[in-house]
Amino acid sequence: MRSAWIIRSDVELLTEMRDGFSKVYSYRVYAVPEGRVKVEVSTYRGSSSRLLTYADVIKQMKERRIGRPSTYAKTLQTLLRHGYVVESKRKAVLIATKKGIEAYNFLSKFPELVSEEVTAELLNRMDMISLGNLEGTEVLLDLLAQVESLEALPEFKQEI
Repeated sequence: MRSAWIIRSDVELLTEMRDGFSKVYSYRVYAVPEGRVKVEVSTYRGSSSRLLTYADVIKQMKERRIGRPSTYAKTLQTLLRHGYVVESKRKAVLIATKKGIEAYNFLSKFPELVSEEVTAELLNRMDMISLGNLEGTEVLLDLLAQVESLEALPEFKQEI
């Protein structure tokens, strides 16, 4: 078996392979010019947006009038349990998972049902129901009409 390797400090690239096991299995071979090569290295870690702690999420939920004090912790537990976010081990911040990002992108196609404003308005209507100022069936029929007015759901590859 003949092979040629280019070795530079901690990088090894296979540039040629003939005979031997390569007749059965194809290796990844790199086309690297001979001589000195100028290499630019850049590193990129994560997102430019700041990750949120539990307290940050609850604060934003309060500011945006989403949920109730009794439901804040339950909402966060649900996000963790279903795998939409994970908690980092070092700093106790919440990190969105691929599943969470896909769910967000999918639900963002229906702002008339899942926007912050709609959620806040629904919570307001629930308060009115509890005070006896609004009939619950009226709210349910309105919600049903909104769902029925949607166009067919777009197809997506993975169940969210």
